[in-house]
Parts: sequence; C-alpha cells; structure tokens
Amino acid sequence: MWWPTKPRQPHRAALSRRTVLVGLTTTVVSLPLAACGFKPMYAGGKSSPVTAQLGQVEVARINDRNGQVLRNALEQRLERSQNAGKKIYLLTVSLQESIDETGLSKDSFATRADMIISVNFALTYGKAQLLAGISEGVVSYNILDQQYATVISEKDARTRAIEQVADDIQRRLSAYFSQHPSPPASPAPQ
Repeated sequence: MWWPTKPRQPHRAALSRRTVLVGLTTTVVSLPLAACGFKPMYAGGKSSPVTAQLGQVEVARINDRNGQVLRNALEQRLERSQNAGKKIYLLTVSLQESIDETGLSKDSFATRADMIISVNFALTYGKAQLLAGISEGVVSYNILDQQYATVISEKDARTRAIEQVADDIQRRLSAYFSQHPSPPASPAPQ
C-alpha cells in the first residue's frame, strides 16, 4: 500500500547551511579583530566614555549665518550624552565657502556648480591644543534658468556641505577621544 508523504523542503536545508555559513564567517572575521585589541568606539551607547567626552565639548561661536548653521549641527552631534558634564574642552572653528562652476552649456553659461565648505578646527583643553585639522564638504548643485530655483538649490547644497563637515568633525573627535579616554592631567593655566 502506498502512503503519501510530505514533499521535502529543500530550501530549509539551504537556509540552515547559509545560517551556519554566515555565523562561521562572522566568527572568523571577528577573531582577528578581537585579537588586535579592536573595540567599538561607542560601546556602551549613550553612557560610553567617548559619548561622555563629546558631551563635554563646547563649540565656540562662529561668525555669519553659515557659522551658526555649522555650530548648531556640531552641537546636535556632540550633545548625544543624556548626562553631559561640565564643558571642559573648547572646539574653535573657522569656515570658508567657495563655489566652483563646473558644467558649461554650449553658450558658455555654467549649468552645474560645486559648493565647497572648508573648515579649520581645533580642540583645546585649557591652553593646550589637543587636536587640529581641516575638514571639507563638497556638494554639487544645478544652476537653473530660474534665478529663485538656483538660489534654493545653492542653499540646499550649502546645508548639505555643512552637514558633511559636521559629521566629519564629530567622527574625528570621537576617534581622538577613543584613543585618549580621559582628559590630560591638568589644564594649562589660563
């Protein structure tokens, strides 16, 4: 007598093999990282030492409207800690903007431009400079026939370039604080 059986599900076996393969690959890749002393920068989330130190950075005032936008973006990124302590570090920033017209139409009018935001920054503790660098954000935008549309396009590009710079500075400060988990012994006298 013949009894019907359930059809085999070959995809289940493939999924379990795939799961095993992914797990094995993850283990093989993470072992060398653990052996070399790798640790996540933000281990501990909002209570990590890096996040706590980022919360102790005061961003100095930056001139003009673009400076205000950059300062607000930096403040937003650095104030991630819920219990940000006393501000012991000072981040000073100077900002320059330039526009490079790149695309030309047949009648020699620009049709595309790059908004370039270049920022010099320095992190200080007392009078001691701990970190300094240059960060640059470059964003392209279209130069349109309608003047108002071009103004809006340029404004949007400027905002995106400032956001790029703020992200870069925040990453560089985080990298510094992950290598230097506590402030220097004592601040230089002011």
